[in-house]
Amino acid sequence: MTNKFQPLCLLVPSFRTFFTFLSFCIFLSYSTVLFGQSKKSKNTNKEVVQKWFDMVNNHDITEMDKVFAADYIWHTMDDRDIRSSQDSSHVVFLRTILHTNPTLRYEIISIIGEGDLVAVNTEVTGRLQSPVGEKFIKVKQMFFYRVSHGLITEEWEVLDTDLMAKQMGRICPD
Repeated sequence: MTNKFQPLCLLVPSFRTFFTFLSFCIFLSYSTVLFGQSKKSKNTNKEVVQKWFDMVNNHDITEMDKVFAADYIWHTMDDRDIRSSQDSSHVVFLRTILHTNPTLRYEIISIIGEGDLVAVNTEVTGRLQSPVGEKFIKVKQMFFYRVSHGLITEEWEVLDTDLMAKQMGRICPD
């Protein structure tokens, strides 16, 4: 009688193994999305940031609300956190810079997305007015963005201000 049930006993472990394997595969396919590491979201976040740089390079930030959240935070280099809903100085600053410096351009050297963060290494070039006349600048600048639901919610930036000041004639060259 035990011989009669032996094939059935062999099938049960294989069914169990199959369903365990299938469950594991389904979990893996959804876990990257659940834990914020999906390849699609990384690329989408980088695309949002790339779109922002395209707007800046076209000197048209009228649709800034399409890439920035309504209450994004601009973390300045002088350790201030400016909330866009309370202070429009970031927007005013950008409009002024872009309007008065039509040759200003950002070249993205590299862009890396990890989870909700996007890091961008850029080189900014253009002709700017300085106390000693118009000067050409070429400076490295790093940006870090937090992107949520397709919108930038936070921005940090680091600019080589000493090199920029030198190029504009404000600091005597070494």
